Amino acid sequence: MTQSTLAFSTHEEIDQCTADLAATFRSGLTRPLAFRKQQLRQLLRMLDENEDALTEALRLDLNKHYVEAMTTEITLVRDETARAIDKLSSWAASDYPSTRFTFMLSRPHVRKEPQGMVLVMGAWNYPITLLLSPVVAAIAAGNTVPSEVSSHTAQAITKLLPVYMDQRAYRVVNGAADECTYMLNKRFDHIFYTGNGVVGRIIMQAAAKHLTPVTLELGGKSPVIIHRSCNLKVAAQRIFYGKFLNCGQTCIAPDYVLCPSDLLPGLVDALRGCYQHAYDGDGVSSTSYGRIINHRHFDRLHGLLKESKAKGEQVLMGGNADRDTKYIEPTVVACTVDSPLMRDEIFGPLLPIIAMDTVDEAVDFVNSRDQPLALYLFATDKKVIKHILDSTRSGGACVNDTVLQFAIGQIPFGGTGHSGIGRYHGKYGFDTFSHMRATLHSGYADEPLRKSFIYPPYNIKKMPVLAFALSKYTLAGRRANSKPSGTN
Repeated sequence: MTQSTLAFSTHEEIDQCTADLAATFRSGLTRPLAFRKQQLRQLLRMLDENEDALTEALRLDLNKHYVEAMTTEITLVRDETARAIDKLSSWAASDYPSTRFTFMLSRPHVRKEPQGMVLVMGAWNYPITLLLSPVVAAIAAGNTVPSEVSSHTAQAITKLLPVYMDQRAYRVVNGAADECTYMLNKRFDHIFYTGNGVVGRIIMQAAAKHLTPVTLELGGKSPVIIHRSCNLKVAAQRIFYGKFLNCGQTCIAPDYVLCPSDLLPGLVDALRGCYQHAYDGDGVSSTSYGRIINHRHFDRLHGLLKESKAKGEQVLMGGNADRDTKYIEPTVVACTVDSPLMRDEIFGPLLPIIAMDTVDEAVDFVNSRDQPLALYLFATDKKVIKHILDSTRSGGACVNDTVLQFAIGQIPFGGTGHSGIGRYHGKYGFDTFSHMRATLHSGYADEPLRKSFIYPPYNIKKMPVLAFALSKYTLAGRRANSKPSGTN
C-alpha cells in the first residue's frame, strides 16, 4: 500500500471555513427543504459517479476488497441518503401533540429546526460510512457542516466534495491532533465524534467551554455470550464474520467470547472451519482479508499478542504477523479474565475466548465492566435471552447475530455510558441534529375565560375549574373543597 500525501488544513483555512459556514447558516440558505434534498441528491451522485475511485482509496488505506468496501461503506451511505430524501418532508414537519381542550386554541406544536453550524469528526476504520452517515443527517436537518477527516479516502473526499456539494454550506477540514485541537476552540452548535474514549473526553471538555451539545460514538469491549441452547456452527460463523471484518477494526466487533467450557472445543473447531472457508486458512494470501491501518496500531496489537503468549495463554488459531505489510492473521486465544487482551478494547483481529459455564457468571462479568457499545448473545432458550437482555446494559444488542444492527437504518445506533452519548441513523440522526422548538400560537378568543379564572385576584373557589382545565388529575379540585384558613 502506497503512502498518502494528504495536505492538512492550516489554522487560517480553519478560521475562514468556520466564519464562512456560520455566516451561511445565518443567511438561511440551508433551511428550505428543497435545498437540503438537492444537496442530498448531489451526495448520491458523488457516490454513484465515483464508486471506483472511492473503493480504490479504501483498498489502499485498509486493503478492503471491493465487495466489502461496497457493502460496509458506500451502499450503507447510499441507503442512508436515499431514505433521508424520501422521508425528509415527514421528519421535518411540525408535531402537533394531543392536549386538553384548554390548550387547543394555543395550537401547541414542536418545530424541527436546524441547530446551526455542526462539526462532524469522522473515523479512519470506516472512513466513508462514519463520516458521511452523520453528515447526511446534519444536511437533512438543515445545518452547515465542516467535516474533519484524516489518508487516501480523505484525499478522495476532499477532492470530490467541493465538486458536488455547495461549498457555502459544507466543507472538509483535514488534520491530526493539532488541527483537531484548533478546531475544537471554535464555537459550534453541535459536535459529532466517532472514535475512542480518550479523545471523546477531550472533545467533551472543549465543548463544555461553549456549552455545546455532543454526540460521541465510542466503543468498548463488546462481549459475546454463548449459551448451550445455541446453534454452535452458526454462532461461530457469525462471530467470525463480525470479528474479522475489516481486519477486526470495527467499533462493534465482538471483542471477547464467554463460552461454556464443554462447548469451547467445538466452537474453536467451527472457527477454524470458518477461517478455511473465508480465507483458505491463509489470510496473508487472501484478497478478501484486510490489513491494519498503520504501524502504530500494528505494534500495539502485536505487543498485546506477545504479552498474552508470555503469560502462557494458548493461541488456538492463527497468530502469525508481518510488520512490513501490517498483516495480523485472524487469531483466537484461550484467555483468563485478567488477560492482557481483556484490559482495553482490542480493535484488531485478536479474539479472546474465556471459559464461563453459567449464564449468571457471564452476566456478572459483563456487568462488572464498562457498558459496551454492543452485546451479542447466541441462544434459542427464550427465558435465557430475556434474562440476559433484562440483566445487562449496552448501546445495542443482537441475539444470534453480530454487527448487523449498524446496517439497519430504521433503528438507532449509539452507545451508553463509556461507549458513547446520543444516537443516529435515519430519523434518529435527523433528530440529533435538530432543535425541537416548543411553540405556542395563541389567539384572543379565550381571554374572557383567562380573566375570570387565571389572572389575579385569586379566589379559592376558582380551583375546581382550574384543576379541570389544566390537568386530568382533579385532586387539586377536591382539596379546594376544604377551605384553608385565611383564604377567600
